[in-house]
Amino acid sequence: MKILLISTWTNISTNEQEYNVVDSRGNENENMIKDYKPSLAEYSFLKEDVKDVKMIILLPSFLTASLNDLPDSYSLLENSLKDLVAQKFPAVREADIYVLPSSGTFKSSKNVIHIHDGGIGNFNFFIYMDIYEELRKEDPEVVMVDLSETSSYLSYITSNAVRLAIEDYAFINKKQPMLIELASDFSNRIVTLRKTLMKDVNIHQYLTSDIKLAKGMNTQGKSELYGIGKALELGFPLALIYLLREAVDLVSPEEFRKKVLENIQVRKNNGTYSLIASLRASMTSPYYFIGYHFVEANKKIIEGEITLDKLNELMDYYTGATRALIRREIEIIRKLSQLVRDGEYLLDSLIRVGNTRVLDWLDGRVYEGSKVRCEITEEEMVSHAGMGRKFTKVSKDGNNITVKYAEECLDNVLSWIKSLGREE
Repeated sequence: MKILLISTWTNISTNEQEYNVVDSRGNENENMIKDYKPSLAEYSFLKEDVKDVKMIILLPSFLTASLNDLPDSYSLLENSLKDLVAQKFPAVREADIYVLPSSGTFKSSKNVIHIHDGGIGNFNFFIYMDIYEELRKEDPEVVMVDLSETSSYLSYITSNAVRLAIEDYAFINKKQPMLIELASDFSNRIVTLRKTLMKDVNIHQYLTSDIKLAKGMNTQGKSELYGIGKALELGFPLALIYLLREAVDLVSPEEFRKKVLENIQVRKNNGTYSLIASLRASMTSPYYFIGYHFVEANKKIIEGEITLDKLNELMDYYTGATRALIRREIEIIRKLSQLVRDGEYLLDSLIRVGNTRVLDWLDGRVYEGSKVRCEITEEEMVSHAGMGRKFTKVSKDGNNITVKYAEECLDNVLSWIKSLGREE
């Protein structure tokens, strides 16, 4: 079993205490471990219990109040805090450490006022991005988040950002990791706050939110991401492929991170040390990158013709009744295609052929064809998995069956999906 143990540290105290730890499933036991922090005690126990454990330490930037020499830039600030933690806590040399722009005002032992205005949204985005990359690298079965040292907004944001990263990773990679959130009480007993098996995860609710990257920054591709969210929510696999093709030139998380860092200023002046971020990520910025990761993960599937097999490949992104409906519609098209010769047909024509009576077949009275009509209704789209009979075309070439929207209706279909559910 691979475990990822994540902890946000808000102090660098070296006061050792005994902690009552939990096991790899978050269950309380009687094991007592002496260490400097609850997370370090838990890490020490898990290393002996399950062996394969990776620790991630998140350091808010306001911990500069613990530094003797104050750095002149954010990159130097990151290195200084990482070095300080590694010196004071030898066990963390095996961990990955991330420094996050944060907010707070503190007075150091040298009477220097540390004013950090790194933006709550930046703190949220950096945790989400860093943990997502760790999940890709480590592929853990269990993710444990220690919230013992967090308070107020730090606790909420740490929990929220980690959960978003796990949902993003689990949805794309079809994984079901266990998320266990922990905290220590006043008696130094580590307890499980919440335990969640990340099963049947959906991301459509994030893509159809009011996504913003940052104040004053254009959120390019927002409309396409909204459409992708709706195609996932309502079960439109054919439309999903078209919308994925349209989602080009999205801002990558790496590019966005670089812009945030470029706009962080560090200043020393008359007994104050300040960090100010002029570019502030929105709290919904991770939603944008959930969409970005989904688009990137499906670049191969959107190339070339859209076969029924390709639609089946998307099935794992849908659940329950929606998946059953899509599977039914695909099988109907496959069976109807067996009734006709090779060629291109409007889906409405195939359905009419399928409804032809046996006597009509014997007499040669088979429906020849229908006209394309760009009549898009919610009832038609939802009941036929987004493949409306009047504007969906089916091509048969031996056993190869492909589907597409009629060219003259394509823009109308995609525009309709992108506007679905939006307020006027």
